[in-house]
Amino acid sequence: MKKLLVAVLSVILAAATTFTAKSQEKVKTENRNDDAWSNSGGNHVPGTWMAYIEDQKVYIRFTGEDWSAERSFPIAELGTLPTGDGTFALTREAGAITFKGTFEGGKGHGFYTFAENAPFKSYLEEKGYSAPDKELMLNIFLTDVNKSYFEFMKANGYDEISNSQLKDLAQQNLNRKVLGDYFNLFKTEDGGHPSIEKMVDLREHGSHTHIHTHSL
Repeated sequence: MKKLLVAVLSVILAAATTFTAKSQEKVKTENRNDDAWSNSGGNHVPGTWMAYIEDQKVYIRFTGEDWSAERSFPIAELGTLPTGDGTFALTREAGAITFKGTFEGGKGHGFYTFAENAPFKSYLEEKGYSAPDKELMLNIFLTDVNKSYFEFMKANGYDEISNSQLKDLAQQNLNRKVLGDYFNLFKTEDGGHPSIEKMVDLREHGSHTHIHTHSL
């Protein structure tokens, strides 16, 4: 009798363990399917995006193969956003992003593709920036680095920007608005002229200007 009871308990325990394992596997699978478009990283080709609208701006999180970035754009720059499934695009000097997905109730998600602007890439190479790869070109695009960006930097005393400095400026989203805030900050505090490295460091580690990753 005792042996029979032990055998029955063993069968029940094995069945419960199998059920629990399958349930956990199902939950993981369901979560992966439901949230695949919102995961950081992942081998998404094309890239994925998710967004929300607030104060006449569209805040978008971009996710690539092993990176993610957040930017905001005036609604007007993106044109007419779809209601439900559809497409929209953003074009700048560095290239163009085409978005495909769904927008409902001020929120959206889907997939995007980025196409470089070959003439602008040639312009960068002529300025001495050696073969910028697609990731750097996308960061340049998102930071809105264009010809007038270099004119703006030159007007503020930055005649030469190295390859590594350009990469840092683009990766940290140091666009003209953010840079202008830093220039004014240093003028107000000590009248100094900050190095690019100093501004990159402040941006990377956060400064008391409280400029967050969505700033334009």
